[in-house]
Amino acid sequence: MQAKRAPRNDERVDEDGWPSRESADITGEIDAITSEIDAMTSEIDAITSEIDAMPGVMRLSGKSFCKDSAEKRRGPL
Repeated sequence: MQAKRAPRNDERVDEDGWPSRESADITGEIDAITSEIDAMTSEIDAITSEIDAMPGVMRLSGKSFCKDSAEKRRGPL
């Protein structure tokens, strides 16, 4: 027999104190969405790495800029 776990604040429980099926379904959906977000974040990180590796690109305050354009606006850094 499994030990009962305390339900999370937003979780409904059945008459025996177990998390309800509805809560389990919602938790599963949240986990699936979280996985999708993690995959998208990995894609963004890969693209950012590609941009950072391009010649003439530098990072300022978390944004990518073309070095030549920055020098034209501000002078050499």
